[in-house]
Amino acid sequence: MTPETFGEHLLVARLPGRTMSEVFLGVRLGDRTGRLLVVKRPALGERPSGAVAEAIRREAEVLGARRWPGTAALESSGTLGGLPWVAVEHVRGVPLDQLLAGRPLSEAGALQIGKDLARTLAELHAAGWVHGDVAPSNVVVDDAGEIVLVDFGLARRAGDSREGPSGKPGYASRDAALGRPAQPADDVYAWGAVVAECLLGRRLFDEQELAQASSRGPQLPAAVAAHAAVAAALSLDPNGRPTAAELAELPAKPGGRAELAERALGATSGPPPEPGVGAPASAPVERLTQPISAAVAVAVPVVGPAAPARPNRALLGALVAGLLVVALLSFFAGRRTVKNQVDRRDAKITIPSLPARTEIQIDGRTVIVPEAGRPLRIEPGRHTITVSLPRDEREYDVFVEPGDNVVLVPVTRLKKDKN
Repeated sequence: MTPETFGEHLLVARLPGRTMSEVFLGVRLGDRTGRLLVVKRPALGERPSGAVAEAIRREAEVLGARRWPGTAALESSGTLGGLPWVAVEHVRGVPLDQLLAGRPLSEAGALQIGKDLARTLAELHAAGWVHGDVAPSNVVVDDAGEIVLVDFGLARRAGDSREGPSGKPGYASRDAALGRPAQPADDVYAWGAVVAECLLGRRLFDEQELAQASSRGPQLPAAVAAHAAVAAALSLDPNGRPTAAELAELPAKPGGRAELAERALGATSGPPPEPGVGAPASAPVERLTQPISAAVAVAVPVVGPAAPARPNRALLGALVAGLLVVALLSFFAGRRTVKNQVDRRDAKITIPSLPARTEIQIDGRTVIVPEAGRPLRIEPGRHTITVSLPRDEREYDVFVEPGDNVVLVPVTRLKKDKN
């Protein structure tokens, strides 16, 4: 997509596959760190009083109440053009449905998912909230094996009525599928369906419509029934289910966290989607943006005369381009070191001609800038790159992996539009 300014944010990539709202990857204008955010807004033409707008307002309300453990932090929220929007922390990880990909986790891994998820739900329930949409696509696993629960658009206060059937087919409890008032037991049932899927490597209920929930029976596969807590969570009687706080006290088994981390690392390091093939909604950002993140450009503004009070379109375009490439830099700044990395080749930084009196430092060491097109060798690892201009200075924290290409590109101030 073409970068787009939206209020105080620059939207740099659209996350596809969403139906309730438009979801973008973006950065906050003026934030020189290039920290990535996920920005949600209703699609063009949506009504301010519609279901999508209400879901975004509710997500802002829940995440704005406090910093919940195991959730993405709220960055900001507001209204633009009469429609609400929300910006939340970008979680670098893999959705659980993609992490499983038809392969079960070990008992230790499945129970670790369950324990962590139950802890987050217990905090929400204690504050009177019901998530209402617990499903593998809304559980993100990062490369440390930690989980993050996302998407609070269907959240309700416990006891609040619903406008109709709620949740995802195969995970929603029968009460939620019938549109009955929200209750914590609904989340507990969905928790059981998620953990069961981790144990089985497939969906417990292969349903396409919420109405199919009414036909479920009490029978469970042996691998699921063998776990008393999971079987109890899947009780058809809401009163027979344990609380999320009780489930959070389940003992963890050794190796579960390590297995999740290893699986997540394997999922994010796979090949990108083939050209022409749409990436799924749950695909990690690294894979969605692979074509543009292979070479990262650090914008080096050239300081000139003071900008006019009313910037022209050409200057705005230059600013947008500079912010975009700084945002892309954070893909490398946020990566974690992988131990025992193989194929250890030198990465390169290519520096085209820069203005006179420009000084480049790497880790505090001044380097001689080669002529345009000549590579400057740099070892893989974390580095601090400082670009000092006569009247300005930019500092970037970069994590260089073998084969990465980091490109410093000067962004010149364009001439004032004569029109």
